[in-house]
Amino acid sequence: MDREEFLSRVKGGVVVFDAQVDIAFLSQLAKVAEGIALVGCRSGSLNIVRDIGIQLYSMQSVLEDLPSLCDGVMELARSWTSFHALVSAHALDPAFEQHEFHGGLQSRELFYCLERLRLLRNFAGGATVDFQDGVLEGQVKMRLAKAL
Repeated sequence: MDREEFLSRVKGGVVVFDAQVDIAFLSQLAKVAEGIALVGCRSGSLNIVRDIGIQLYSMQSVLEDLPSLCDGVMELARSWTSFHALVSAHALDPAFEQHEFHGGLQSRELFYCLERLRLLRNFAGGATVDFQDGVLEGQVKMRLAKAL
C-alpha cells in the first residue's frame, strides 16, 4: 500500500512507525486523522512535528524504556474512536530492511509494540509502506502483515 492509498482509508487516529519526518505526508495525515503518534523517529524537523500537533516518540525513547513507551502510545490510542498503525520500512534497523537511515527498531521491538496495540478494542488495522521487493524484505513484510 502506498501513503496516498492509506490517507484515503484513515478514520480515527494513526500510530506511525517511521524514521523520518515527512512533513508533506504528516500534514495531509493531520487533516484527516483524529490524532497522530510518530514512533521511532530519528531524523527530520522534530520541532515542526510538535507544532502541527503530532505526539512524538523518538528512537531515544524506544531505547530507554520500550514498555513505558508502549504504555504511553496505548493510552493516547485509547483516547481515539479508532486507530490504524502505519509501519514504514525506514523504522526498522538497516539490518532488516535496506535503507539509508542508521539505527532503528529491531523487528522484535516493533512486533512487541504492534502486539500490544492490537490488544486495544479500537484497533482498526494497519498497513506497511516503503518496503522493497527483496527476499529479506518480503519475509519481514509477511511477518508484519500477520502482526497487523
